[in-house]
Amino acid sequence: MLQPLVANSMIFDSEEIGLMLRKVIPEEVRHSHEQTDDFQDIELWKIFTVTVAGEVKKKYQKHLIVPMTLYQEENFNYNYNGFKVLDKQLYHFCLIASEDTIHNRLIKRGDGAGGWSFQRTVKCVEAFKKDIIQE
Repeated sequence: MLQPLVANSMIFDSEEIGLMLRKVIPEEVRHSHEQTDDFQDIELWKIFTVTVAGEVKKKYQKHLIVPMTLYQEENFNYNYNGFKVLDKQLYHFCLIASEDTIHNRLIKRGDGAGGWSFQRTVKCVEAFKKDIIQE
């Protein structure tokens, strides 16, 4: 809904980077703390996200809208600070919803009840209750 309102903008979906990394880096090659079902645990994800966003911004001269669910403080700070270097006029919005609202939205988009996204809901809702922006 935001993208049409921001002139010269595009959506940059960092999930695609995570999906690519899961395919490119076999689980047995990853460090032990990266061997989870969450691509955000792969250290290169946060690095590639900021790096690729910078290259896309430079090449195509677009404002990037980057929807993310970042519940790990380290990943949030890395991405936030990295994006701030790319664009001094960074705008950050944290959309907060109840677990029920999130679950209803997940069902509407076709996720199966009890699936991966549902399992992350509690962790994400809790993470968003604290202010984690560190500049």
